[in-house]
Amino acid sequence: MASNVDQQPWDDGVDICGQSVPMDNDEGWRRAVASMKQKDEPMESTEDDDGGLYERLMRDDARINAQLSDLRAAHRAGALDREAFSAQALERLRPKPLRDMLEVDASDPIAVVGRSKAVDEATLRALSSIVSGPRSSPEERKRWPVSLVQDPIIKATASGDRLVLRFRGEDDVKVWCWKMAHQVFANEGAGLLYTQNVSFEYPCAPTNLSRLFRYVSEGTIASDESGNLVLAVPDRTLAYPDAEYGFEGELLSRWVARTVGRLNGTERYATRDPPGFTSGEDDDLDTAFEKRWVSKAEEEDIDRAFADDAPE
Repeated sequence: MASNVDQQPWDDGVDICGQSVPMDNDEGWRRAVASMKQKDEPMESTEDDDGGLYERLMRDDARINAQLSDLRAAHRAGALDREAFSAQALERLRPKPLRDMLEVDASDPIAVVGRSKAVDEATLRALSSIVSGPRSSPEERKRWPVSLVQDPIIKATASGDRLVLRFRGEDDVKVWCWKMAHQVFANEGAGLLYTQNVSFEYPCAPTNLSRLFRYVSEGTIASDESGNLVLAVPDRTLAYPDAEYGFEGELLSRWVARTVGRLNGTERYATRDPPGFTSGEDDDLDTAFEKRWVSKAEEEDIDRAFADDAPE
């Protein structure tokens, strides 16, 4: 079950309250916690010198109170001695590797794209019907990083509370990632996917696609009776940080319809920077979306101006 995340990005230096220490190094953790002590405060001496670890763990500190309140209560009640309390507190404060949170039992190439709650079968079928994206044209296929006789076919499945995409092979992973980034959700940022049994180093999903996966895994988006993905919670207007590239004020239901439309091929466009949509000027987001920050003529004027100023 090889994954592309053998370590967390922070495994070589975990930041605990501003102190960076190696993972799996209890002595380093003890020194880091001890160093959080204000230098101008006298540290109480203890019979067992642990560098101030015990005192720091027991002090009222909002940053760790929520995680240790039950252990502190058990310690004060006598259920945990000092050594057991300190050991369990350190274990709880140490972050779990990303792999432990996402890994599933699989021998085929997969990507875990969400983790929240179990997704129902109808929603998985609806997502599977569109997640491969629309059929590519011959010209688009010529640009693929790997030559395939047909578009990649991806199936959405679930493993417990994890939303999982299953691929037929390594080449499908490469082409699907390229297709999503350059054909379906062009001009967007992308985030690295957690994969297993995939040697491709940079499997990514564009911003809007990743958000769709998150909404599906959370139950915000689900299948309707017709087998289409739709908003499954009360509608709301998008606001930061959920607004797509500045589309604050757009209804979430409209964003869902647009994003699903991009995957099934009924809507095709490259994501642009915010097109200047304001509710006072444009009542219809569709017309606002067609606007540009500058007109084509203005762009050409700007290009000519830069060309005139260029050194010969």
